[in-house]
Amino acid sequence: PIRNKWVLFLDADEFVTDAFKKELAKVIQNTDNVGFWLHYTNDFMGRVLKYGACMPKLALFKVGAGEYEFIDEKAWSHLGMEIHEHPILDGKVGEIKAPIVHREFRGLTHYIQKHNEYSSWEAHRFLTMKDKKGELTFRQKVKYRFIDTWFLGFMYFCYSYFYKLGFLDGKMGYIYAAYKMQYFFNVKAKIEEIRVEETQSHKEMTDEN
Repeated sequence: PIRNKWVLFLDADEFVTDAFKKELAKVIQNTDNVGFWLHYTNDFMGRVLKYGACMPKLALFKVGAGEYEFIDEKAWSHLGMEIHEHPILDGKVGEIKAPIVHREFRGLTHYIQKHNEYSSWEAHRFLTMKDKKGELTFRQKVKYRFIDTWFLGFMYFCYSYFYKLGFLDGKMGYIYAAYKMQYFFNVKAKIEEIRVEETQSHKEMTDEN
């Protein structure tokens, strides 16, 4: 049994800041929210990026306020990945703006490998969840509205690099935004690959019958 009313999930390379602890202590005392979106610094190639788009994560919520989604597919189970399912909460969700520090220690090779594995998971998740829109957050619905197109990556690059001023981080800001653009391209390409494989499999089964 969990003794505390709230649970905060942290990865091994994430560290809470004094500003985060101060804001957390303030908002959690009197709130009708059952969870909070958290923000993280972008630590990339040994540098903390000050600009560009930051991905929030729903990693703080009340015990018993919901459960993690279940996706019945095994496409990513062999990858040795961390759990990426998203919590589905019953109630209002707020936001804590003070960031948590994320430090990427393992270099660009690991970063690329992680995104390759995660894009495989994302492609399967999209095809599994696309008809379950009621279980998605507003942000997820927007993303899934465009993830099955070839221009989401370019849209994200423009949003992060220009609108969110990623260019002010110099060449690191460009490389970061470009890799994010490549990530969304990979997701779309893998969605197409899965569809081709399913079509071929269906055709082979039809021919056998």
